[in-house]
Amino acid sequence: MSTRNPCRLPAFTLVAGCLALSALLDPAVAADTAVRRLDPAAAATKPAIDALTPDLGALLGAAQYGRSKADPDAPKNALTSVQRLVNAVQAHSGIAYVALANRVDGGDAVSVNALYVLEGAAGAPQQTSTAPIGQTAGKGAVYVDLASDKLRPLAEQLQDHLGALLPPAESAAPASLADVVNALQENPKVAYVVLAERTGPAAVADSRVFVVPDVLRISISDDAVAGGDAPEVELVPDPAGGPPMIKFEFDPNKYIKE
Repeated sequence: MSTRNPCRLPAFTLVAGCLALSALLDPAVAADTAVRRLDPAAAATKPAIDALTPDLGALLGAAQYGRSKADPDAPKNALTSVQRLVNAVQAHSGIAYVALANRVDGGDAVSVNALYVLEGAAGAPQQTSTAPIGQTAGKGAVYVDLASDKLRPLAEQLQDHLGALLPPAESAAPASLADVVNALQENPKVAYVVLAERTGPAAVADSRVFVVPDVLRISISDDAVAGGDAPEVELVPDPAGGPPMIKFEFDPNKYIKE
């Protein structure tokens, strides 16, 4: 079964809190964060961003939630929300990347509109955003399991390309944490968040990757249900008079493999 909800994830009812990603998105560590914004078209950064862009397209293709007994080795992706990503970016004490992109020609390829690089220093008072929550802050985000055998080569390539963006660049412009928060909360297209650790002048490791897709894909085979009723999907009227929305109700805990 597959469902798509291009613009209104709140129509989905995600019981038990987006798969309990507290271990991945722990806001307990505070960060004093330096932020810079890279121009994808600038000569100093264009080669590195051009090298990164195919990785982002591959991540968009991999950013779906699926469970099936027929494919037990599939990446163990999980669901979370944009607002939880905002909280994680604010608290992260290592290197973080936030990219905004557009899907190209309906496929998984993307073009990068903006790329923020954030570097935090642990121990400062926790920063919190005073910006209002944007209209897209409730959108779904996908934690992409790069530790799986299928995606490990992509993970290694991604980290190489992200590391190349660490050295200071002439095109880097100072930005604020509020700029990044607003960009994530208001972006209606595709967004990426990578939380990593710097391991050298141009190297990162231990990357945790999250994709905020413009279309959230969920695929659950009925035989993957551990117990109870299978997922239910229905169309519900749009209160604003637009196209009907998809309502998808399920208990995600049924699809977690211990």
